[in-house]
Amino acid sequence: MNIEFTGAIWFWRGPAPWFFVTVPPAQSIDLHSISGIVTYGWGMIPVDALI
Repeated sequence: MNIEFTGAIWFWRGPAPWFFVTVPPAQSIDLHSISGIVTYGWGMIPVDALI
């Protein structure tokens, strides 16, 4: 699956900090449709990203 979008990167400051980008609603529907197949826990979906 190839999904392209642009968005602002935001930083979560916690005990294990991470960088995120919010996925637009249309693309999140596509991701939700495959999430049960590809997730490995906590709803995370592995990706390769180009920034």
